[in-house]
Amino acid sequence: MISWLRHAFGGGSHSDPPPIPDRAPVKPTAATPVAKPAPEKRVDTPTTENIQDRFILKKQCSHGFPLAPSCMTFDNFRKLLFIGTATGELRVYGRPGVEMSQLHDEVTRVVQILPLDTEPSVITLCSDNVLYKWSMLDEQGNPQLQVQRVYQFPGGLAKAITVMALCPTGECIFVGTLGGVTYPLDISFDGMSPEVLSWARARHILGYEGEEVPGEVRALEINPTSPEQLLVGYEHGYLELWDSLKWLPLHIFSAVEGVGDFTGASWHPTGHSFCTCHVDGTIAFWDCTDLNQPTVETKKHYEGEHFQEIHHVLWPGDNMLVFSGGIPVDMVDGDNITVVDGQDVVTLQLTSAVRAMHVLEVAQSDMDSGMVDAAGSAEPLSTTMGKILLLLLEHEALFIELRLPDLPQLKPPYLYSVHNSPVKAVDLYNKVQPDVWALLQTTGALQNNSFYRASNKVWPIDGGKLLIKEATSYDVLITGHEDGSIKFWDIRSVSMCPMLAICSSEYFEQFEDIRSPSPTPQQIIRSIGLWDPRADDDRLIVTCIRLVGSQLLVGFQGGQSLMFKPNNQSATCSVAIIDAPLMSAEDQRKTARRKWEGPIMLKSDKMDCSPGYQPELLVQLMPPSQVTALASAPELNLIAIGSNYGFALIDSVQNQLIMAHSTFDASKASALARGTCSHHWLGGTCSGQLGPGSLELGHSPSFF
Repeated sequence: MISWLRHAFGGGSHSDPPPIPDRAPVKPTAATPVAKPAPEKRVDTPTTENIQDRFILKKQCSHGFPLAPSCMTFDNFRKLLFIGTATGELRVYGRPGVEMSQLHDEVTRVVQILPLDTEPSVITLCSDNVLYKWSMLDEQGNPQLQVQRVYQFPGGLAKAITVMALCPTGECIFVGTLGGVTYPLDISFDGMSPEVLSWARARHILGYEGEEVPGEVRALEINPTSPEQLLVGYEHGYLELWDSLKWLPLHIFSAVEGVGDFTGASWHPTGHSFCTCHVDGTIAFWDCTDLNQPTVETKKHYEGEHFQEIHHVLWPGDNMLVFSGGIPVDMVDGDNITVVDGQDVVTLQLTSAVRAMHVLEVAQSDMDSGMVDAAGSAEPLSTTMGKILLLLLEHEALFIELRLPDLPQLKPPYLYSVHNSPVKAVDLYNKVQPDVWALLQTTGALQNNSFYRASNKVWPIDGGKLLIKEATSYDVLITGHEDGSIKFWDIRSVSMCPMLAICSSEYFEQFEDIRSPSPTPQQIIRSIGLWDPRADDDRLIVTCIRLVGSQLLVGFQGGQSLMFKPNNQSATCSVAIIDAPLMSAEDQRKTARRKWEGPIMLKSDKMDCSPGYQPELLVQLMPPSQVTALASAPELNLIAIGSNYGFALIDSVQNQLIMAHSTFDASKASALARGTCSHHWLGGTCSGQLGPGSLELGHSPSFF
């Protein structure tokens, strides 16, 4: 069987002898030189193509935050959230546990998603100018994303689609193009109407005398109170208001003098006015109550000379405004959004670029804030309409309650980014102990409540129906990250929600982070978001994780290992410290490469720790080197820690070093100093093959 598998994949062992030819051997003589044996032919490992020829690779489900999101749309009718990605993936999110995903035929960026009200379908626009119509139900009525129609929009560059909108009757969609013309298209992609919504046609019907070229169509916005009114925004600041039912122009708004190019628009909820945003950081407010005499007012919310471009704008209320960018370039480094509520202005500095944003209105009662009446009745005292900002960034999603000045966040049931800090270690545990599960749930809830402080605790996206029963087993995924954090994830469902996070960087003294920006004197600017790919100290990188019973062991890049104990109460922890020298002091000097690669130190041997997993023991391997393996035998009160230099055996009750074994070869110290040696030269019983989980402890005291 082994031989068959070896030849099936085109490989072979380097130790296999070559085939012996059926001929008599030639005896060498003095005049006959001995031929050197031919070098053994190198056999490459199986490639991905070879594996795909013999196996079927199929993705079962997608966890966490989507890769490279490009657009987002909320279906107000079905209460579903749609997200498209730059890799051609379409994801649908509803109530907690309701998720669907599917890929387009081609790997192209999804530009826009348009849900249909008249049928359970959605239309997507891709960057290759192709329209897809998806059905959210299969032939048997089961929830599944299936492609119904694919339509290649005809024409050249001038007909490249830039934006879409759904007509109020739901029978057709409007597609704006790079050439400045908007075409009505049947939702079944059967054909286009000969009547188009164009600048030339509007100017001819309304008698507009200007000869300007408006540029490409950049916005198609439906009036929220008068759906028959369609606002068309052009690149150079010109606007048109159309009757989308009769396909007739109502008014042309000339570009505001001295204002930059147009980037987006948003209607006021009353439908009597709208605002537009521009590349020079200006926001223009248009009052179209009287189309015979419309008025416009421009405003910049900060003082300065050079402003960031505003890409998105939302006008969800009378005195409330949300927009991305639009502040002086020297005020905030990077992407940001600004929330305006009357005279209050708060700018949030983001971790990555804004891809899309949407405001949801949710019914919020006093009970959502934990308030009841004096008699203790469960009936809410009053109900108000709250606003939740759905903010899709390149690397994470934020759900913010628009309540100034706090702007608290709402805890989502999905769309968590596993890679807020790069994952360096991972371990999966099925059926963990019930007491460990209860600890993770209770302490994790306390941790989440202190971070997510939105008064509305009810998740507003509740579309769909959950058909799968909740799993009864306790399955946990533990991830170790580059910033030293350890996170526990509930993987019983596809949502993969975080349960508890341990921030080990709080326990150690680190290098000063010279990359951190100095605090800004502007109190109205603050940071938000969790994504941070930078590591302040490489010695904090988590390299190994091991959960044995209720005991948690974590190994780090700097050679330190922490043993955590569970505790559901806050406590002042005393951490025992053990140094484990794996070689002599002379050999340690030979391996020293950089003076800043010394061991990392605890801030104090006594620390105030929050409920959850609390540090109990620190073991520092000397010389400091990456921890490559961890093992534990709780019944023997023993833990073992391995690295490239050897391993150490620790008594976790007496807090004593029992044995330290070196696998270091001093003759190879120069290669190690240059960082060019491999694990293969390391001598001793470990042979440099220590990896996560490769250390094992026996269950008998005779092991010693």
